[in-house]
Amino acid sequence: MGTMKSPSSFRSVAKEEEEEEEEEETLDNGTSKETTTPLRKRHGARNQHKMKYFIRWLLQTFPVAFANVKQSVLEHEKQQQQQLQKEEAISETTSKDGDDGDGDRDDDNDKSDKGNDVSSFFQHPLILDVAGGKGELVTRLCFTEHQRVVLVDPRCPVDLVDCYEMVVVKQLPQKWQARLRQRQAVQPNALHQILESRCRQLSTYFDHTTVTTTTSSSTTTTTTTTSTTANTELLQAAVQNAELIIGMHADSATEAIVDLALANRTPFVVVPCCVFPNFFPHRRLFIRKLRDGEDDDGDDHHTKSRPVRSYEDFCDYLLQKDERLQKSLLPFEGRNVAIWWDGSQEKHQRSKERGCPTEKLQSWYI
Repeated sequence: MGTMKSPSSFRSVAKEEEEEEEEEETLDNGTSKETTTPLRKRHGARNQHKMKYFIRWLLQTFPVAFANVKQSVLEHEKQQQQQLQKEEAISETTSKDGDDGDGDRDDDNDKSDKGNDVSSFFQHPLILDVAGGKGELVTRLCFTEHQRVVLVDPRCPVDLVDCYEMVVVKQLPQKWQARLRQRQAVQPNALHQILESRCRQLSTYFDHTTVTTTTSSSTTTTTTTTSTTANTELLQAAVQNAELIIGMHADSATEAIVDLALANRTPFVVVPCCVFPNFFPHRRLFIRKLRDGEDDDGDDHHTKSRPVRSYEDFCDYLLQKDERLQKSLLPFEGRNVAIWWDGSQEKHQRSKERGCPTEKLQSWYI
């Protein structure tokens, strides 16, 4: 994999940007930088760009996953544009001929095509964002990185366009905001169209039962509603075709992301937050201590364990699940420990199964 910047370098970049913003504010107010006293930052201001720095880290750590999804998105949107042009040409010819007898049939075809588009969306390479909350990570990936993203959260659906306009756009440079306003003046529904093409929301929980349970008639209970069953099937398809699973402070879904990603050989990253020791009393952190003069011969007679109750214990507990897992410190304050696996040992097998060019994947890791 390519070289990755250290967290200290990210912090230096973040500090420089914050200093530049403070300097611009003082100059706009007509005061010099030397004469003004530094104002105390409001609560939470230090982490206002947290998601932007997190996405930078994601792009550098998982370049293959984002490259595959972006290529698929651009090809799919190109095909959609060509199909739309063909349909417009056909509609013009039919309108000239005056054939209006198949209106009801066209409506039925549109409904069936819409249903097929929903199911086919989950059959393409995608990014899975678990417990994404209000959707800031999803909107940044969809609009700025041309990614196909599925948001899984029991609070869905959320207004992603409102999140993008109220949270993300305000942090963009002024010239980018002006460019977006000009585009919206010409195409008022431009943001909605982009989200319709690149994003889906699933209102369901992400746990071992939801993802691994087969939704056939023999295993589905009678109390399961049709919508819940449909979401479960779509979630299973999304997990199977995910190039990357992200759990940014996913709370109770954090461990499920690690287990299911490893089982499906899918790259993932989780940033643990809450531990919930009372909800998960089965979690045990194993500690093996050697006696004086004893070699590490694999004997586990002296292995001890303790309940996972602290944040540090939870991170170590997740790392013990597989020796391939890595830990990184993310460039923002708070709960910023990332447990991740880039799938480097599985990339060739996954590329063969999905028909991706192996040579292109190899170039990313040289």
